[in-house]
Amino acid sequence: MGINVLSLFDGISCGRIALERIGIQVNNYFASEIDKHAIKVSQNNWKDVTAIGNVTKISFSNGVLYTEVGQFQVGRIDLVIAGSPCQGFSMAGKQLAFDDERSKLYFVFERILKEIQAENPGVKFLLENVKMKQEYKDIISERLGVTPIAINSNLVSAQNRYRLYWANFPITIPEDKGILLKDILQKEVHEKYYIKGGRLQWLKNFGEVKEKDGYIAFNPIKAKCLTVRAEPNWNCTYITYPAREIGRRLNEQGKREDYNKEIPMTRIIEVSNNNKSHCLTTVQKDTYILQWPHGSNIGGYRAKDGKTPALTTSSWESNNLLLNEGLVRKLTPEECEKLQTVPIGYTSSVSDSQRYKMLGNGWTVDIICAIFEGLKFN
Repeated sequence: MGINVLSLFDGISCGRIALERIGIQVNNYFASEIDKHAIKVSQNNWKDVTAIGNVTKISFSNGVLYTEVGQFQVGRIDLVIAGSPCQGFSMAGKQLAFDDERSKLYFVFERILKEIQAENPGVKFLLENVKMKQEYKDIISERLGVTPIAINSNLVSAQNRYRLYWANFPITIPEDKGILLKDILQKEVHEKYYIKGGRLQWLKNFGEVKEKDGYIAFNPIKAKCLTVRAEPNWNCTYITYPAREIGRRLNEQGKREDYNKEIPMTRIIEVSNNNKSHCLTTVQKDTYILQWPHGSNIGGYRAKDGKTPALTTSSWESNNLLLNEGLVRKLTPEECEKLQTVPIGYTSSVSDSQRYKMLGNGWTVDIICAIFEGLKFN
């Protein structure tokens, strides 16, 4: 016997994928979403998903779901899922929290949930959001009556993506599948995904290389070279690291003064020595890939453990092959689908720019699968 699902801020219906993947039968899946491209992807993949429009126009009473596209005699809703907008809570944003027009939509989720609970106290719910300040987290936890579980998507994919999950059913954190970035990269990548002028010869202009907190930052103030520790039997065409382009304010000594607005912003490349990708977002510069050809003997160093090799700094003075032969590229949409454990080609009905946006906004499906394993319905 199937269940009735209400998905708020549905995106591309990652919740529907997860329910299908773990074998939970769905009678009706009502999806509230306003992005026309995300709706197109959802409708292209699922014939049983009903698009119901703007979340602020939804209410529930006497077994009827009221929406801007019509009324639905549901009777009973068994599961409510939501990934309310995170911009107000994100550490990368202004942290306006509930004063942010997007993040205060949390209260719309809460209102609808309470309307449903009034008629079905046993309705199950799942709310997902980003890591946030404890005070914001406490407010949501107190209002929902449950505390969140923090899970990193890197347990089931090659992506570092920390998220909080509030649910009124048991959540089991999945085991680490050991998937690394190199495991999901495509061997053949169209040249359009490489950054224009992306050969790293231009990085010579960035000068000094610094390592801090697991990152290499190319600093435009001084001049040193970058040495790469390359494993000799690396089994791929390129040795690859996640990278990102980011703005920094650097003083005359090359030290960061990010809060000194009198210093102009400088764009630098930061390269992580992690073997996972950065978290997918709607900004492609957050998830660049830095590559250089296998076999380049840069500095003569060799890794010992066969894991993803580490970048280090060095005063080695000769011409650096990384700067001559290295490439910077975007992840392909298919690689992003792999990072979110979405079926390959799932988002192919829209443009690349829209695919990046909706995948950055989406859920890591296999994390949701693990969470849904705790669902029990009467």
